[in-house]
This record gives sequence, C-alpha cells and structure tokens, in this order.
Amino acid sequence: MLKLVWFSIPNGTKKKEAQRWAREALVREMGNIEIEKTEKGKPRIKGKELNVSISYTRFLGCIAISDQDLGVDIEYLDDQFPWEDLLWTLTAREKEIIFRIEPTKRREAFFHIWTKKEAFVKLLGTGFEVPPEEIETAELERYFHVVSKTLRHQNKRFVWSLITRRGMEDDEKIASSV
Repeated sequence: MLKLVWFSIPNGTKKKEAQRWAREALVREMGNIEIEKTEKGKPRIKGKELNVSISYTRFLGCIAISDQDLGVDIEYLDDQFPWEDLLWTLTAREKEIIFRIEPTKRREAFFHIWTKKEAFVKLLGTGFEVPPEEIETAELERYFHVVSKTLRHQNKRFVWSLITRRGMEDDEKIASSV
C-alpha cells in the first residue's frame, strides 16, 4: 500500500506552521490519528503499522504513507537558488552527469539528484550520517524503487523523489497519476 497526499503551503510559511499544514493534510486523509516515532525518529501512524514520510518546500508539501519503509523529498525549483554552491554534495559521477547536460537543464538535474539523496536518508531514518557526497544515486536504483519527477503546481515547478524498498509495484502507478 502506498499513498501520496499533496498539500499547498502559503508563501513565507515558517517551519512550525508548515508542520501544522502537513498534520492537517494527514488528518484529512487518514482521519483522527496519532503519530508516533520509531527508535530512529521516523514518523509512523500509531496502531495502523503505517510509515509516514513528510516533505515540504515553498508553496507545496507531500506526505507519503505506506506499510513499507519509504522516503519522500520535494524541492521548489527556484531560479534564484545558487545550486552550484551545493556541488560538493554530489559524487564525481553525478557531477559528470550534470555537466554533460545542457546548461539550462542543470538546475533541474541537480534537484533530481538532491531529492533522491534526501528521500534515501529519510527511508533509512539516519539523516545524513553518511555524507551526501558519498551517496551515489545511480546505485540506489539497483537496490530500491526510485521515482523522481518534475511537477507543476500553481505555475511553479517542483522536483520530488520517492524511494521505497523493492517490491512496491504501485509506485509508478501513483507517481504517474500526479
């Protein structure tokens, strides 16, 4: 079982407020529930054995719910964001891929890589115990089911990635319906 819940966030929303928006979206979708944390701090829906991964950025958020381990990340494709300052987070292979791409597409390609890294550490529940520059996203696809998409919402562009353990065949169906 896998479900994605999308919710809008007003521009300028602070972290605590965005968390409230996420909680309200989750309650609308699942009813009155209680969230608990695993030993690693990952959120779960108490009494339902469902894992939850939450991500939000300016304007939009996503909640992924599953009976499997999972991680989701979303980022706003802000034309002013200095993504080049974060090249250190990429492996040598990922940098090579980025710089083979036409310059106007590099920002989006960077965010596809970055959201995969974030979704992966959320799946593990470790945070960046492993430095991001040591996570090879091309290798993730050998061991995990990875979905990474660009989406438009209210005339804005976002990149999001979802990572689950292998065997979740519904991922593509859900991802293609967004």
